[in-house]
Amino acid sequence: MSFLPANTGFKGQRPKDLDALTLDDPQIAFRKTFLTKWALKIFTADYNDPATWEYLDKVRITSFPGPSASFRTGGSSGRRVSA
Repeated sequence: MSFLPANTGFKGQRPKDLDALTLDDPQIAFRKTFLTKWALKIFTADYNDPATWEYLDKVRITSFPGPSASFRTGGSSGRRVSA
């Protein structure tokens, strides 16, 4: 993972190379804010709600494109993998 390409939605100035990147950089601040909101959503989600699993499937597809296991089994039936 590289910190130089802009995240989706980031409109600020990006550093030209890693040596110019600091912990206070607007790109890093943007990522920290995004990850804080994402973590809050994940930790407070209702895992009995099928919409939560649909959201996680979308995150997986976006983050890890290509064929891989879904959080659900049985295609679109919505049956979840049991623990």
